[in-house]
Amino acid sequence: MTDSDDPYTPYYPGDDFEDWVGLCFYHWGNTADLGRNDVPPPEKWGEANGIGGPIPNFHDVFAVGHDKPMMIAETAALYDPADTNGGGAAEADIKIAWIDQVYNLNDASIPTLSDAFPMLKAIVWFSNITFESEAGVNIDWTLTSNQEVNDHYRKVVADPYFIKAP
Repeated sequence: MTDSDDPYTPYYPGDDFEDWVGLCFYHWGNTADLGRNDVPPPEKWGEANGIGGPIPNFHDVFAVGHDKPMMIAETAALYDPADTNGGGAAEADIKIAWIDQVYNLNDASIPTLSDAFPMLKAIVWFSNITFESEAGVNIDWTLTSNQEVNDHYRKVVADPYFIKAP
């Protein structure tokens, strides 16, 4: 594959076979060296989803274009407790910045859910500690190992926008 290849359409089996569309996207750090404790820049989430970046806008092409609800099947922000690969950012700074981008309702300087992703109906946070061979270490992807992160996440998702079922 090259940058000119379509990263999604060859894998879409067709509207008759899909009820939902979705993708996974993680913050692995800000450099080509995966596994650094870096705070994600404000534009990262939008660019990863095809807003202002070189990749196609998955939401517009597949959710809007095929009239399908969309989910972020997995997302999380990397934190290496040992800071093995450098970066030096604190866990709360990394994860809160990612939460604020992914679940954005109010910051008009970056893509908001209601404006940029109206067909996005589910977001799943991958909340595990796992060995990641790309980084060569155990990565803490959790929301609960840091109380500040946990409290912030709970506050953000308590918004009625996210609570749709009884």
